[in-house]
Amino acid sequence: MDSEFIALILTLFGGFGGTYALLWQMKGEIEQNKREFAKCPLHCKEANHD
Repeated sequence: MDSEFIALILTLFGGFGGTYALLWQMKGEIEQNKREFAKCPLHCKEANHD
C-alpha cells in the first residue's frame, strides 16, 4: 500500500468518526432538552408550542 491510499482511508474514517461523534452529541443534547421540557410546567409547554 502506498502512503497516499493510507492517508485517504484515515481521512475518510476520521471524517466519519467526527460526524458520528457530532451526531451522538446532538442526540445527547436532544435527550437533555426533552428532560428539561418534561420538568417544565404545563403553561410553559403551551407557550413554547409552535
